[in-house]
Amino acid sequence: LVCDNPTLIFECPAPTITATTKTAVKIESTGADKIMYTLDGSDPRFSMTAKQYSTTFDGTGKTVRAVAFDTTGALFTSGIASETVAS
Repeated sequence: LVCDNPTLIFECPAPTITATTKTAVKIESTGADKIMYTLDGSDPRFSMTAKQYSTTFDGTGKTVRAVAFDTTGALFTSGIASETVAS
């Protein structure tokens, strides 16, 4: 895992959640090995509903929360990003 902007608390900055349209939500994180997200507002670090991000998805009316992971250590390495997508 390589981060351009490390912080004292987390190794990488929180992911960026962008809703280009209601049905096309994109999540990005520089240097992350894996991004996990939820659509129910729960914490993606601990939620049983967390999914691994791979492509854009429909986020209409959902609260998207995401965190970047380092898969080599299976530890969360970023703060949590949150975005509510309009209905």
